[in-house]
Amino acid sequence: MEEDREDHIFANCYLVNKRLTWMEKREKQLSLSNRNLQQVTPSTPPPPQLDRISELPNEILYHILSLMPMQMAIQTSVLSTRWRHLWKYTRVVDFHTLPFSFWEIVDYAPISRSLDLIESPAIESFTVVGHVGLFSLPHLSKWVDFALSKNVHILRIGLMSAFPTTRFFKLPNSFFTKHGQTQMLEVLFLSYIDYTPPPGVTFSGSGFASLHTLVLAKCYLDDRTVELFLLECLVLEVLVLDRCVGLANVNIRGRNLKLQHLAFKWYDCNDGEFRLLDVDAPGLLTLIYSGDLTKIRLKNCQELGKTILLGKEELINEANIDHIRELINQVTQVKTLGLNTQFLEVPFFCLSIYTRPFFLILNLISMFHLLYHFCLLDICF
Repeated sequence: MEEDREDHIFANCYLVNKRLTWMEKREKQLSLSNRNLQQVTPSTPPPPQLDRISELPNEILYHILSLMPMQMAIQTSVLSTRWRHLWKYTRVVDFHTLPFSFWEIVDYAPISRSLDLIESPAIESFTVVGHVGLFSLPHLSKWVDFALSKNVHILRIGLMSAFPTTRFFKLPNSFFTKHGQTQMLEVLFLSYIDYTPPPGVTFSGSGFASLHTLVLAKCYLDDRTVELFLLECLVLEVLVLDRCVGLANVNIRGRNLKLQHLAFKWYDCNDGEFRLLDVDAPGLLTLIYSGDLTKIRLKNCQELGKTILLGKEELINEANIDHIRELINQVTQVKTLGLNTQFLEVPFFCLSIYTRPFFLILNLISMFHLLYHFCLLDICF
């Protein structure tokens, strides 16, 4: 028994010694590893590398910021000292979502203050879009004056009344009087704007020498303003008049008319006043019309290639058949024709006996069910 006990003790001692030997060997290995690591790794860490985007030239960063809404571009100023002032040199100012409250007054001062900080000598585009509540007063004069002072090329003021009663916002007087600041304007989009010149000022389209696209949606203007635009804006190619209030007898004509694309929709009112859209445009290529078909007349529109006529959804009486027949005779050369179901009230295909030839080059006809572009039928020949 004594011998067995000694053997057990010696066996344990052997295992302990073996464990100690392994630990000493492992400690030595770790010591060598640390020594080698200290030789390879410098005593001071390298300086942190800048991100690749921040290393780009300023001109490229300005372009990147121009692709962002203005609120996001301003927020980049907190990224680093490199980015702190970059947004001030953007060439595209885009406030695409205005703050909104239906009943409370909205504070537009932060937007106006940010415009005071912009240092770009010129901007390509200025956009303000959003709903306006009942008691809010957007700083429209300041915003438009800023854009014009920067020789803006594209100006979009897309204000929308957020209540049943139509509300029109006034443009600053400088828009009608400082012609030198509007000479560079190429695209103008306005909605819910009172386009009436201030008292004592006669509107002159000559101040818009570069304007080639004009879109007025639910604005207030008169027939004379439209005529002056067409007479004096010599490079105007695109005109959209969408449900504008104040129009009664609109003449689309001019000695040097360059108009190629026209879209027109009457403001829906039942005041009993006679209305007429009279189009005499030899260079017109596209016509989109929405409203009573008896309130449009075409003349010298031989170049029309695409025509969409969306009549009001009401029955056509015999007194209007001749007018609609003459209207169709003016568009027989089109390649694309869009109609709505008002034409089904007319013996439409019987009208061909009055026209020679009748739609010989027509390759697409679309039938629309409503005033909007809900297409029911597409047939390609």
